Amino acid sequence: MADTYLGLFEHPELFAIADYFQINASHKLIAYDKATGTHTRTGMGAAYEIIRNVFEDAEIYDSRTDSTRLAPGLDAVSAEAVVKQGQLIVFAINKTSRSVPLRVILDDQPCTRLLVHRALSFAEAHEMKSFKLEASVLVEIAPGDEAPAGTFLLPPLSLNRFDPPGEK
Repeated sequence: MADTYLGLFEHPELFAIADYFQINASHKLIAYDKATGTHTRTGMGAAYEIIRNVFEDAEIYDSRTDSTRLAPGLDAVSAEAVVKQGQLIVFAINKTSRSVPLRVILDDQPCTRLLVHRALSFAEAHEMKSFKLEASVLVEIAPGDEAPAGTFLLPPLSLNRFDPPGEK
């Protein structure tokens, strides 16, 4: 799903308008439990929230990602950089079941800016997580001690967000 949204940003010339439409409660963003009367955010809803928060009202940098391919036309890792309210945000998706390094290079130099890494990760591709509506779905990832400048380790099956300290 996250790749679908990135496709909208990578090829805006193909779309005049895009909208999320939920049919017959499949792939729902919010789940309702009649027995308890509570609403929860689904994993798909959490992914949508993260992606919308990164890209809405942001300027997308011209970027490229070098990645191994899982299948023809399907990169193992996708990444984009945006500027939102004057701040750099990097968004990356790891579609593999292993942790992989992401090397961020800005203007042909390894990124030396201090960025806080937060991620939503899944144990398996079809895991059905749910979250309280008010809960933050991103978990802060501690930086690796031996990673070269501008290199971050993406958790398996994860959506990742990198912000300057103090940003949410």
